[in-house]
Amino acid sequence: MWIPGSAAELEAALVGDGIEESAIFDGKRELSKNEDLAVDICAMTVEGGVLVYGAGESADKTRLTEPHPLSLAGRRERVSQVAQTAISEPPAIDVRALERDDSPGEGYLVVVVPQSARAPHQIVLKGKHQGRYYGRDATGNRILAQAEVELLYARRTRWEHDALEEADAALRRRSSAAYTGDPGRVFLLIGVKPLGSTRSFLINAGSANGGSEITALTRATETALAAFPGQGFSPDLHSLAGTWTRSDADHWTAAHVRRGKPELTMDVEHDGTATLFSRRVGDRLKGGHVVVFESAVAGLVTRALALSGRLCADAGYLGAIHAALLVRPLRGVHSMVWAQQHELERAYPTVEYRWSERFLATTIAEDPESGARRLVIDLTDALVGSGFDPFK
Repeated sequence: MWIPGSAAELEAALVGDGIEESAIFDGKRELSKNEDLAVDICAMTVEGGVLVYGAGESADKTRLTEPHPLSLAGRRERVSQVAQTAISEPPAIDVRALERDDSPGEGYLVVVVPQSARAPHQIVLKGKHQGRYYGRDATGNRILAQAEVELLYARRTRWEHDALEEADAALRRRSSAAYTGDPGRVFLLIGVKPLGSTRSFLINAGSANGGSEITALTRATETALAAFPGQGFSPDLHSLAGTWTRSDADHWTAAHVRRGKPELTMDVEHDGTATLFSRRVGDRLKGGHVVVFESAVAGLVTRALALSGRLCADAGYLGAIHAALLVRPLRGVHSMVWAQQHELERAYPTVEYRWSERFLATTIAEDPESGARRLVIDLTDALVGSGFDPFK
């Protein structure tokens, strides 16, 4: 999915061959009235897409061919307000103002609408559209039939259930096998699933890199390595970049093996679902106490999100991401921070820590640490206290 990055890039496309309008790309010469703007956004949430304001259509209304720069003052704020107040439940959107270099304050408005895991969304603004659900086809917006609305509600439920179940099953499968012969170890698994992606996800990511799926995975791993400033007890991740292999028809796997066992593994499926498993985010000290390496947890989760974010960006996926984190066993485990200060009175009270969050793909692509904080911070607060930041 193409998203213009500057006014010059958009204008070059318009005056060149033009931009074909489709179910996932639409343009308007002027910024629509509030009720029509709400319909444009609402319709795009079903499959995701891009809206461009300030671009005129060709005579046959199939392509955008004419630049019509707009005054940008207050426009981004207006679009965001309409999305928040005119649609239920308000969808997440990304509004970008592309200012012209030679005309400050003028340019184009690009509204990126990710495919929403919460679709269908309903228009609640008073008027002729109130109470309706909208989707798109190749020719523009259309009212969704009742059967289509019901199918989208079923999709919402299925996506949420599947993401949680898959993450839980993966951790149970991995950690149960890993417990054998590893007393005192603490294990981590994070599953990251692009909701609504297709089996062509990795193929698309590879094409964007001018190569194969392995090329995309290698580049994504390199992005992940740069996402966390500290080692975070996860230097083994450096060795993953060159070990990607196709493990079966649906999975690509990279692993760091130590003493005959995979210390760190990463699996990615056709549809972009990624699972990172570590056998060592905690270990037994010489004195017998088991501790958690908080910085290892923070580093691995940040890097897993960064890897997935890069793959999503390369694949052109803008929709929702479900991330689920599980760390166990934790009962009686202590903080490494307190252990370094020889204070081991405080221990974690329950068997495991689990947390899940939903993000936009653009969020984890641009700021994976913010997503990692939401997943990790309650664990580190419980282990160490609220004054400790594992990301520094």
